[in-house]
Amino acid sequence: MSQNAATAYFNYINSQGGICGRKIVYSPCDTGGTADGTTGCLSKLAAQDKVFMMGPSLDFNLDIVQKTLADNKLPWVGSSGLYDQEFTSPWMYPTQIPGGSVGALITTHAVKALGVKRIGVSQLRNGAGPSCTGKVKSTAEALGAQMVSVALNADVETSLDSQVAALKNANVDSVLFCNDPVNTIKFIQAAQRTGWKPIFFGGFVAADDVPQAAGAYGKGMYGLTMYDFYKSDSPGLREYKKITEFYYPNTFHHFYEQAAYVGAAAIVATLKAIGPNVNRTDFVKQLKTMRSFDVGLGLKLDFANLKNAVPSGIILKADDNLQWQIESKRFSPSGAKSSVSESVRPDFVADRTRSRIAPARTF
Repeated sequence: MSQNAATAYFNYINSQGGICGRKIVYSPCDTGGTADGTTGCLSKLAAQDKVFMMGPSLDFNLDIVQKTLADNKLPWVGSSGLYDQEFTSPWMYPTQIPGGSVGALITTHAVKALGVKRIGVSQLRNGAGPSCTGKVKSTAEALGAQMVSVALNADVETSLDSQVAALKNANVDSVLFCNDPVNTIKFIQAAQRTGWKPIFFGGFVAADDVPQAAGAYGKGMYGLTMYDFYKSDSPGLREYKKITEFYYPNTFHHFYEQAAYVGAAAIVATLKAIGPNVNRTDFVKQLKTMRSFDVGLGLKLDFANLKNAVPSGIILKADDNLQWQIESKRFSPSGAKSSVSESVRPDFVADRTRSRIAPARTF
């Protein structure tokens, strides 16, 4: 669905005449969800296809692409933001917030609004997991709470019974998930089998099927969305849904899809600002002038300082029907500095085991 969102946006721009009369070609390459697939696709696109840049993608191996991008001076806008390396590479511009910011946001709400004191963390060993957990710990301590225990899990787990037992035995009052959605679901299901229900709070769960798949114990769980909730009604969300649903009527809205859509919009806004004579150096330079980019979905991105930009988010809560409902207004983590408020808007009117890398080209 992430690929669909970017494709829809580029198709929309092309239908309006493109950029300076030129059309964007967006060509996915299926990695098969493997590191070798990611390496192979990126090598093909960079060396053989000579793409101008990498476009919005959901890929679970983006910690291994930095050298190839640097060697080819190839920018990547709209990456998934699931690895710390995406925020430190001068060639990568993710359109989600870093894992550490996710940890700070969910901890801030858990402690200040829910009053938790003894926090357990279910953490994915790689990706955004470690940095998320690090911020859970420091934010909790700053607010007078404590991260008591961490239960680690790998990308693929048959069950999380042992991790549930570890956190239950640590007598935590809440479990914060610095985890992928699949393992979050498995943890809650395992907790239900033991009859143990602390406060569950997910950092990467803003998709309708997460509480539904978790089952009965998904009721009342909390989750973070970086972008405005996709079921809300605002001008920006109406435009986003109008464009994506026009080209893909049955598309499944979720936060990864929103991130891909925003990445596509950032590419278009940058290319339009440059004009007809485009090169990579000017593209990156222009992209970095967008210090508070927002297409109307709420999250403001600072492309000049992605790692240290002030993050924000909205808390969701699963209702009795296991549907997400908005629980909070948009906020920043405890201790964060105020962020800039202006926005940049483009001129339009309105399954985990597979990954795709998609380049954007103009002709």
